[in-house]
Amino acid sequence: MAARSQIKTLRAHKVAALMVDARLYARRTPEEACALLGWETQHLSDLEAAVLPPTLPELEALAAIYAVPVDHFFGNKSLSDEMPRLRVETMRQRLELRNRILGAMIMQARTRRNFSRDDLSMATGLTIEQITDYELGQAAIPVTDLEDITKMLQIDINDWIDSYAIPTRDINFKPFKIPEAPHIQDLPVVEEKSSAPNVTPVASIPEPEAAPVPSIPSPAQHVEPASNGESGTMENKSESISQPQTATRDLKLESDEMLTPELIDFINNPVNRQYLLLASNLSHMPADQLRRIAESLLEITF
Repeated sequence: MAARSQIKTLRAHKVAALMVDARLYARRTPEEACALLGWETQHLSDLEAAVLPPTLPELEALAAIYAVPVDHFFGNKSLSDEMPRLRVETMRQRLELRNRILGAMIMQARTRRNFSRDDLSMATGLTIEQITDYELGQAAIPVTDLEDITKMLQIDINDWIDSYAIPTRDINFKPFKIPEAPHIQDLPVVEEKSSAPNVTPVASIPEPEAAPVPSIPSPAQHVEPASNGESGTMENKSESISQPQTATRDLKLESDEMLTPELIDFINNPVNRQYLLLASNLSHMPADQLRRIAESLLEITF
């Protein structure tokens, strides 16, 4: 019995140490954790000092606010010793990657608007060197400059906010409440007062027109061939059929004029078919997925 009691005491101290480790990993003070959970500060202090053993619901609540898995409290691995350095390194790489992505997005939007860097420089008041550094990811973009650039390119800056941004503990999320539909009893009753009796209006049904009687030519009459209107209709049909072919040919000529000879040779070369398929697949991928791929490539290169 004494040995079992000692084992339980050691186990309680181990769970208490892992609770403190999870709180340090989450960068939270005891007061902040208790404010989120609605606990007294003394209660959390008793749990972390192994004075009071925690319950499973309490461990689940702590795991939720500390953003750690529940099985952390049943393991042997410390999180607070290794994660701070890793977090700083990851965040630095993330900032560099986001600057490159934003620069590429600016260049892509500017090209689609047929703006040169000189045009964007004159419109925003930035120098060409600044715009070049921003587009190449060589300089961080101040949000004031980014607002001017997106305004000139007619882009909502909210569309460029990373959906995978890490929320901090200072952000307070306001729950979105869906308005309830009014009940039938709550709807106002509209009473119509009319001295005339209620008569349901009946839509007037148009009378069918008499079908024209076809004229039968006499034997002496000569039956004329198809009229000019019918022949004109056939000509219009042939013209409408040839219009898509003409439009396709004009589009091909226009695209040939926009592409450089080197790019045309690259497209016509059958060896580069896989590269073209890869470019087509990347152009249809969502922006969030492209960001994840770029982050993975950055982790490989660093």
